[in-house]
Amino acid sequence: KDCRRNHSQNRGIKVSSAQKMIKPEQIKPEQIPIEQVVQQWVNGGKTLKELEQFTDDELYVIATYGYNFLLQGKYESAKTLFLGLTSIDSKNEYYHRVLALIWYNLGDFEKALQAVQTAMQVKAQNLTALLIRSEIYIAASRYTEAKTDIKVAIKLAQKSKNDVLLEKANMLESQLKNINKLAKRK
Repeated sequence: KDCRRNHSQNRGIKVSSAQKMIKPEQIKPEQIPIEQVVQQWVNGGKTLKELEQFTDDELYVIATYGYNFLLQGKYESAKTLFLGLTSIDSKNEYYHRVLALIWYNLGDFEKALQAVQTAMQVKAQNLTALLIRSEIYIAASRYTEAKTDIKVAIKLAQKSKNDVLLEKANMLESQLKNINKLAKRK
């Protein structure tokens, strides 16, 4: 309880006593009881980022460390940071996309798909997330779903004139065709 109180006071949130009732009009914004903070977070009214008042710069630094861990193959360290980031700022699609890549590299395709689905819910028409999901589907041998995503990705990339992502989508389409050719030979 002492740790919770210290953390809460550091962030300007006071822990209320269950025995002491506080009227809403008596609460200053910086004195929101921890129970109310948790309730706002759980109900989706606010992200933990908004409640804890992390700055975008602080989160960016954490994300940079996590992404570098991913690039270095330190997947467990990257996973720890990005699980935290998605908890802190659940409305940041980038964090969910990177978490999907981490789960993909760890071989947990179901969790990777869950993470990329969340990214796509946060930001509709998410071309990068669509390509990540296509790769996951291919790795999980879910070729029909991959083909559908790739077709949509090609159309979106052409429409947005994003040559880099169009090239990636075409590469995935080619990879899928090669997989189909190999399957027919067997």
